[in-house]
Amino acid sequence: MTNSASGLYDQSLSEAVLDAMDFEYPTPGEGTEWYRVAGGTSRVIEQMEKQISNTPSLGTRVVSIDYHPDDLSHPMSVKVEGESEERKYSAVFNTTSLPCLRRMAVGPGILRPGQQAAIQSVHYDASTKIAIKFKSAWWTRFCQIEGGQATTDLPIRTCVYPSTRSGIEQQSTVLLCSYTWGQDAQQMASLIGSKVDGASGKNLEQLLCHNLALLHQHYLDPFSHEPYGYVRMLGMIKSEYCELHAYDWYSDPSVSGAFAYFGPEQFRHFYPELVAPAADGNMFLVGEACSAHHAWISGSLDSAYRGLIQYLYKLIAEGRVQPIVLQKLQATWGTLEEIPEEVLEWQMYLTRLAAR
Repeated sequence: MTNSASGLYDQSLSEAVLDAMDFEYPTPGEGTEWYRVAGGTSRVIEQMEKQISNTPSLGTRVVSIDYHPDDLSHPMSVKVEGESEERKYSAVFNTTSLPCLRRMAVGPGILRPGQQAAIQSVHYDASTKIAIKFKSAWWTRFCQIEGGQATTDLPIRTCVYPSTRSGIEQQSTVLLCSYTWGQDAQQMASLIGSKVDGASGKNLEQLLCHNLALLHQHYLDPFSHEPYGYVRMLGMIKSEYCELHAYDWYSDPSVSGAFAYFGPEQFRHFYPELVAPAADGNMFLVGEACSAHHAWISGSLDSAYRGLIQYLYKLIAEGRVQPIVLQKLQATWGTLEEIPEEVLEWQMYLTRLAAR
């Protein structure tokens, strides 16, 4: 509980077990293939956007969501900031973080009491990432490090080295020198502030260089075969330094937290509520918080798949969609592993009964 971040003893034991399984299973040597997205993870989003028929509305803030049970074709309406008319939909899939959903005016009859409690109470962890651009990849030149990561009890906690295939592409000179979460992230965020400049920015720069020097001081000089030592390593790092970029997820109003990290009993009481349909089966909560795989892209995708299957079960029961549509979806995307699909079908059946 302390080897990854400080202050996690008051969190759910289930989270610690899931973390261990995510990072340590399957065991090494079982042939797991790893891939890196050239150009960054944003490339995945860009390619997904090209596959859909409607262009997403970016930079739009949802003010309120309302449910109109008497409107059978468009029972859901969404009010967007700056627009005079409400947008009407047959269903709503809420993909925001729970803190952002909490700020919306959600109308009566939409959320179950348990869902309201979950949105208010689910714990969101803090996280920061800080990258430094150097003149050269000194960790490879001086320390012969090519890819991987280092974990330490220093304030930077986790240092991630860029992975490149030798001879194929140019070595990156950007080092993710600090990746923190939990209490460590809260403390690091105090040095980030709203803008990394002035005294706060200088203090952050000094801390990062100091920690990196401590982390790499014992590497051997390939010529003298002696450890570099702290003073020499610090001087080399400072001479290579160009600029830094820091990001604190809790200070970003678009998310207001890095990721869900359940506290004790929250899996038992809140997870079933978050995956249940809302608004009589016309609204679905999706996103990493509404999955067992918090903080992972796979959790967000699993939750979206779950919400879509729930909605298709509703449409099939109402005779608006043929079962072959769901069968084709399952043939393409496979079986939903997180929740048995018969459970989702029963969820929608009971939701329809309760709505009558």
